[in-house]
Amino acid sequence: MKNIYFCLLLFFSLSCHTKSAAHDQSAIKDLQNKISHIYQPGFGDIMSIIQIHHAKLWFAAVQHNWALANFEIGEIKEGIEDIEQYKKEEHGDYVAAMKMIDEPIDKVAKAIEQKNDSAFHKNYILLTNTCNTCHQATGHAFIQIKVPDYSPAINQEFSPMPKQ
Repeated sequence: MKNIYFCLLLFFSLSCHTKSAAHDQSAIKDLQNKISHIYQPGFGDIMSIIQIHHAKLWFAAVQHNWALANFEIGEIKEGIEDIEQYKKEEHGDYVAAMKMIDEPIDKVAKAIEQKNDSAFHKNYILLTNTCNTCHQATGHAFIQIKVPDYSPAINQEFSPMPKQ
């Protein structure tokens, strides 16, 4: 009698496990399908966002709004991190070339921290030129970045807030 109960228990356990495994496989396939249809910005989309922050960085520093300049350099760093994280598999050679931008970004960040106008201008030009060098190295020389003539954010004030 014990053997019958043991066999029934074993059969029940295996049948539950089989149903559970099949259900798990179905759930995994469903999640994979959903993930594959989630919007992910393209490489160019992320670069366009970086370009906007590059321009806003210029206007913030020109107005001596160092807090905003610090925010904008942080946004540029975040965009580069996004490319490294999300686009490395797809665009590994571009991501590797982008490493050349690290030093100029650090120099701009240091100039902002020091609130040093001349160092900022010098290193902003270095950053801009390095962007163009990277574009050339990756076959995108037709994309040329420059010091902006006007703000891309026509509805944003770049001068610092008066202290209260």
